[in-house]
Amino acid sequence: MNAPNAASPSTAPRAVSPGYAWYALGVLSFINLINYLDRNVLPPVVDSVKQSFAIDDGAIGMLGSAFFIVYTIVSPAAGYLGDRVKRRTLIVTGILLWSLATVASAFAQDFEHLLIARAMTGVGEAGYGIVAPAFLSDLFSKESRSRTLSVFYLALPVGTAAGYAWGGYIGQHFGHAIGAEHNGLLCSIGIHEGWRYAFFSGGIPGLCLAVLAMFLREPRRGGMDADLSSVAENGKFSWVSVMELLTTKSFLVNVAATTAMTFAIGGLAHWVPAFVQRVHGYTQSEAGQIVGIVVAAAGTVGTVAGGFFADYARRWTTAAHFVVPGITLLLSAAVLLIAFLASSREVFWTLGGLGIFFLFCNSGPLNAAILNVSMPNVRATAFAAMIFTIHMLGDAASPTIIGWISDRLAGSHGYSPGEALRYAFLLAPPIVAVGGLLLLIFSKWLPQDMDRLEARLKGSAAPGA
Repeated sequence: MNAPNAASPSTAPRAVSPGYAWYALGVLSFINLINYLDRNVLPPVVDSVKQSFAIDDGAIGMLGSAFFIVYTIVSPAAGYLGDRVKRRTLIVTGILLWSLATVASAFAQDFEHLLIARAMTGVGEAGYGIVAPAFLSDLFSKESRSRTLSVFYLALPVGTAAGYAWGGYIGQHFGHAIGAEHNGLLCSIGIHEGWRYAFFSGGIPGLCLAVLAMFLREPRRGGMDADLSSVAENGKFSWVSVMELLTTKSFLVNVAATTAMTFAIGGLAHWVPAFVQRVHGYTQSEAGQIVGIVVAAAGTVGTVAGGFFADYARRWTTAAHFVVPGITLLLSAAVLLIAFLASSREVFWTLGGLGIFFLFCNSGPLNAAILNVSMPNVRATAFAAMIFTIHMLGDAASPTIIGWISDRLAGSHGYSPGEALRYAFLLAPPIVAVGGLLLLIFSKWLPQDMDRLEARLKGSAAPGA
C-alpha cells in the first residue's frame, strides 16, 4: 500500500550542489544547537525551581521526564508526516513550537504550569529532531553520512553545554531572590526570579532561526541513494518498507544499544549540574559554566572523533559503525563509574570528561547506521521508531528514577543530598555497558543488512528478500 510522495517525479525538487548541501548542514546544525540549549536551560537552576515551588527531587525529575514522554508520544506522528509532506514545513513548525514553549516556561505560576510548558517543548523538538536527519540524508552520500551526522550532532554536546552555561549564569546573575521585592519591565509581566530569565532569553533565538529555516530548499527523496530513474519508486512511502525496517536485525540492535546510552545521557544531563553543586561545592553559576565547558570540549571532540574513527575503521571492517560505538560505550561505562565515586574534584573532572568523550563518540556512527539500512522512503519513520523507543525506555524515565532513588536514599537511609545523588548515579554505567556489548556481539548483522538494502536499491532484490 503506497501513499503519494509530497512531490511527483515531474515536480520533485532538483538536485542541490555540494556547496548548498554544506550550507544546509550548517543552518540545521546551528538550529540543532539552539534546540539542545533550550532543552538544557533547566538543569543548572533546578534547586532554584525547587525553592520557588517547594518541590522535591522526584518532582524535578518529572520535569525532565515529561519532556521526553511527550517527545516520545509525538515521534510516530512526526515520522508519519516526515515521509509524506515537505520536511521544511515540519522543521519550521517544530522550531516555532519548542521556542514558544521555552518562553512560556518563564511565565509558569506553579509547578503544574511549568510541567505542561516543558512537556510541550517536546512537541516541537520531536518534529525537528526526526525530520532534520532524514532531510540531510538526501543531501549527502552514504559514504559521508557518518561525518555529516557527526557535524549535525555536535549540537548535542555544544548545545547542552551552552544550556548549562546560559542557564547557570543567567539564573544566578539576573532577576531577584525568591520573595524579594522586584520591579522593572520583565518583572511587571511575571518574570522576576533568575531561572525565569534563563527560560525567557533561551527561547527567543529559536523564533528568529525559524525564519532562516523557511528558505531551505527541499531535496529529492532518495536522490543520493539511487539512479534518478528509480527515485520515483524509492521516494514513495511504503508499508512494505516499514515492515522490512522493523524486521531488520541491525536496526533493532542499534535501537536497543542507543536506548541504553540514552537512559544514561538523559538522567545524567538532568542531574549533573546539581551533582557538582551538592557533592563538590560549586555555586549555581560555577556549576553551569564548568559542566558546560567540560561537556562542550569532551563532547565535541568525541562526536567528531567518533565519526572519523568509524569511517576510518571501515578499511578493516564494514561493521565499523557498530564496532567503534561498542568499544567506546564499554570504555565510557568504566570511567564514569570511577568518576562518580571519586571524592577529588580533579579525578571527577578528568574521568568524567573522558567518559563524556567516549559516550559522544557514538552519535554519528549509530545514526548513520540507521540511514544506511533503511529505504529512503521511510527514513523519517525509521528515526521516529528509534526515537519513540529510546526515549520511552531511556531518558523519559531516567531523570525521575534517579531523582526518586536520591529521595529514598536521603529520606529512608539518612544520606546527605549529595551522597544520595552520587549513589543514584551508579545506576547509569552498567546500563551503558549493556549497550556496548549488544553492538559488539551482533555487529556482523550490520554489513549484511547494508548489502541487502544496496541490492534492493539497485533492483536486484525483491521486497522482503
